[in-house]
Amino acid sequence: MAWQVTTSQPAPFFEENRRTFGISFKEGMAVLQRLLAPSFPQVIVSTQDIQALVDLSNTFNVNSQFPWEQSSSRQIVTHARPVLKNSYIAPRNDKERKMVRIWEELLAIDGIGIYDNFFDLGGNSLLGVNLLTQVRKEFNLEQLPAYVLYEAPCVEAMTQYLTQGKQTLMLNALDERSNKRQSLLKKRMREKNA
Repeated sequence: MAWQVTTSQPAPFFEENRRTFGISFKEGMAVLQRLLAPSFPQVIVSTQDIQALVDLSNTFNVNSQFPWEQSSSRQIVTHARPVLKNSYIAPRNDKERKMVRIWEELLAIDGIGIYDNFFDLGGNSLLGVNLLTQVRKEFNLEQLPAYVLYEAPCVEAMTQYLTQGKQTLMLNALDERSNKRQSLLKKRMREKNA
């Protein structure tokens, strides 16, 4: 019993790959038979020494390969707040201070005011995704849709959105899921009756 490879790659490529990195079909069957006999809580099937891999993972990681990426040793160059249409207004409460800190670290700008527009500060959609991820983590939010940045592009508006809109956001997400389920059910019923 053998499986056939059905792709555009020649069979020798897969055979060589299997010999180099995998296990043979005979070894695979032996493993399967051993797994089916007693019940194991966890199983690892590997062609390499597991302890050696564990030891390697403790020493060979991003920090060991890119030490300059470690935040403790990395020097972050920050810039002064650019000239904007609006005046600088300092954060007024802890939530706004927390939000300003996130924006300042992400954009590498000192002195961001609560009415400064993210995009006027040099932000873009890629930085926006990173911003929303950090805001979600910092404010313990399960989700934070991308459109929030466009609806609330300044610290004050985003903080207000999170404070007032958190409950609304959760209810809207639940309603949205419910509506999707209902529409899928209706679609299935129409397809079944057709």
